[in-house]
Amino acid sequence: PASRQQTGYYTLGRGTQLTSRTWYVLQNGDWSDPTTWTLDAGTAPIPDNDLNETPGSEDEVVIRNGKTVTIQAATNNLSLSSITVDGSLDITTSSGHDFGVINGQGTISISGSGGLSNFPDGSTTNSNGFGNPANGGLLVVEDALEFDQPETFRDVRILADAATDVVALGADLTINGDFNVRFGTLQFGDGTTTDRNFTVIGDFSVENNGGSQDGRVTTAVASNTRHQFNLYGDFLNEGTAQFSDRTVANFNAESTNGVVDFKLISTTQDQRGECNGLTYFYRIEIIKNSTDFTAIIQADDPGNFVLTGFANSSIGGDVDDEGDNTNAFGLITGSASIGTNVSVRLNITGNYSIGTDAKLIVSGGEVTKTGGAAITPYGTIEVTAGTLEVPSGSGITTRDNGQIIVSGGELWACQISTSIQGAG
Repeated sequence: PASRQQTGYYTLGRGTQLTSRTWYVLQNGDWSDPTTWTLDAGTAPIPDNDLNETPGSEDEVVIRNGKTVTIQAATNNLSLSSITVDGSLDITTSSGHDFGVINGQGTISISGSGGLSNFPDGSTTNSNGFGNPANGGLLVVEDALEFDQPETFRDVRILADAATDVVALGADLTINGDFNVRFGTLQFGDGTTTDRNFTVIGDFSVENNGGSQDGRVTTAVASNTRHQFNLYGDFLNEGTAQFSDRTVANFNAESTNGVVDFKLISTTQDQRGECNGLTYFYRIEIIKNSTDFTAIIQADDPGNFVLTGFANSSIGGDVDDEGDNTNAFGLITGSASIGTNVSVRLNITGNYSIGTDAKLIVSGGEVTKTGGAAITPYGTIEVTAGTLEVPSGSGITTRDNGQIIVSGGELWACQISTSIQGAG
């Protein structure tokens, strides 16, 4: 009767009640080995697992810094309430895991299963999440695989056995920290006609460790596929990077075999593009909103920077949207510095506008416009070193408050004039 009920909370149900426990790593070992685990929460834990259990689906797991747990290949379909990895977790080729919430600043290693990523299901994006930009950890990819589901990570390193081991982007990835290709190949696309978005908030680097142990970037051949590489940090290539099937320029036609738009788009900082290994760009976009921030592009050898994409589009007016300039060198907003050993053809037809909120800086490289009418700066052209050459058409025609500043290097133009559209 109600008169006998005490104030409080009551749970009605039948069967064995499930209670959540938190398991800690007692010693480095395999997940399926009960001696790996303890319920003791001390920083120097002691054995507390009298029933020789392993974590269950209702439980939480904590892998502290300095501890390593390995999930062996035959240990599949693990379930947890949550896991915090501040040490190391090696998932090997096991698969089917659902960890609910995945936190921690440690290292998780995967080797794939059946050709696909075997990173466990679970949220990585909360405030302490494994993919959080401030509190996240490092994912190490140790073998060829395909990311077939959208994921968010903090830092990622490809550390495969061979340069030819391919890690394919078969889904959108967001990297809140740095992405490093140490050994192996990062491939844009999975051979299907679906476009992928790859976003890196930190730096992107490709290493060359000598011999065959180099890093590589390639693009899958697929009809009319156009992937987006959105980079907010710096780009460093010391291996080989190829953002389409082309290794030589074709200014007259778009590739139909799969390409990558390489975008330097931080609106809060300068960005550097360092091409110290073979780098075949298809299209470069620079969108930084303000000339206060600069994309600085340079190479250590003239052969290490090749811009291969379509450059046969005339730009009739001011530029403030990426659709206004569809040429291989797509300066939209911000400053672009063309440095040592970099050669850029702006376009081969009509006009090429430098927008009001853009600045083209020639700082040691070579920039040319051939064919058509003129370079039409609404913003600024600046030459500090290297060469800017406009041999045909109308040369350079300033519009509105467009400027030409030469403090070094060489400017060759058949003509320099103001425009009837240059009211300023």
